[in-house]
Amino acid sequence: MIVRKAKKNPGQAAPAEIQITLPAPADIKGSQQIQDPFIEYYESNDLLAPKYNQYVLADTVENSDVLPAIIKALAVNVEGFGFDLVPLVDKDHPLYPKVEAEVLAEKTKLDLFFKYCGFKEKFNMIRHKTRIDLGNVGNGYWEIIRD
Repeated sequence: MIVRKAKKNPGQAAPAEIQITLPAPADIKGSQQIQDPFIEYYESNDLLAPKYNQYVLADTVENSDVLPAIIKALAVNVEGFGFDLVPLVDKDHPLYPKVEAEVLAEKTKLDLFFKYCGFKEKFNMIRHKTRIDLGNVGNGYWEIIRD
């Protein structure tokens, strides 16, 4: 059980406690109509069972009025700003001249990876889709193929 107490503002009466009872992830059975096609593999230890029931998470988003908008806003606001590559060694540090060539080589390698990591989409769009998956079903994955 989760107990949440609201903050008391000056001049207001004491707020009531809000009690929310949430089942443990293992207690959520999900839909009785849709069976997880991998259940036999979880039981035989061939696959690790997901931490949360994927069907319940997807159903929660599908049946919510506000959750899809929140997930989309999160994806736009978090992933929409891009990224910056910042070296761990500051340029003013006495060791920087010794490692400058390595830093620049690694930065070039990373720049090329982020520029060409998707065949059809840019890195920011891949991250955006990953964030949507993370919000919808609790996880998101990439497949990286080496040269």
